[in-house]
Amino acid sequence: MKNKYLLFTFALLCFSMTCDNDVSTNCESVDYNIAFQAQSEKSYCISGDIQIRVDSLVNALCPCNARCVQAGEIIAFLSVEEGEKVTQYLVGSENGSEVIDQLSFKIEEYALVETCSGSNPSPEVATVALTVTRE
Repeated sequence: MKNKYLLFTFALLCFSMTCDNDVSTNCESVDYNIAFQAQSEKSYCISGDIQIRVDSLVNALCPCNARCVQAGEIIAFLSVEEGEKVTQYLVGSENGSEVIDQLSFKIEEYALVETCSGSNPSPEVATVALTVTRE
């Protein structure tokens, strides 16, 4: 009986440690209207109650060894968690994002992992300078 009690207490303690509802402990703090360097698979918090996860950064630019009708753009796929609600955003470097739930995003600039070359005409995106606006 004593072992069951200890096991139950240990399990309860482990469970309570993993159920942290404060999103600010799991992400880097950023501010509205100030560009920040965002990386793929990282999370960022605004106001302590909104968490922005950069799911992926995609180089959809015209490859450097090709001739394209359009230049293309860098695309950020984001998941924004506010309370229990999660909203998906697609942010293009050309037009930003549409306003959803009073939030909008804009890619100010970007950095590639390496310079575009004949051996790597579409290098991966290292970071984007992302600005979050609340309308």
